[in-house]
Amino acid sequence: MSFANPNLLMTLVLILPFVWFIGFPRYRFRRRRDIASLLIRTLIMVLMVLGLAGIQIVRQVDRLAVIFLVDASDSIGTELREDQLAYIQNAVQDKPIDDEWAIIVFGANASIDTPFSNIDDIGLNEGYIFN
Repeated sequence: MSFANPNLLMTLVLILPFVWFIGFPRYRFRRRRDIASLLIRTLIMVLMVLGLAGIQIVRQVDRLAVIFLVDASDSIGTELREDQLAYIQNAVQDKPIDDEWAIIVFGANASIDTPFSNIDDIGLNEGYIFN
């Protein structure tokens, strides 16, 4: 767990004693109800401060999502276009099984040629750059 603003956690030190002082049960006949109310107020204050402090659960992931950008403008010749395709084919074949990839073609306009996939074959008949 990490916090975007850990300094705000210090407000719990200031707020909780105040909440406990105000909500402490004073009458014997209402003690259960006052304790329940105090616990709920404490929980609400803790959750509010954690939310303001920006609590984050950070998990490490071994999967990658790679986006290949392919220049398909008129200034790129067929030899460079074939080099781009060969590079993408080699990268896709050598990737681990769980990694995903996609191709975005740009020239006059950018468009998604191949959406995210984890298949090892890029398919020579698909998309704009392969025609």
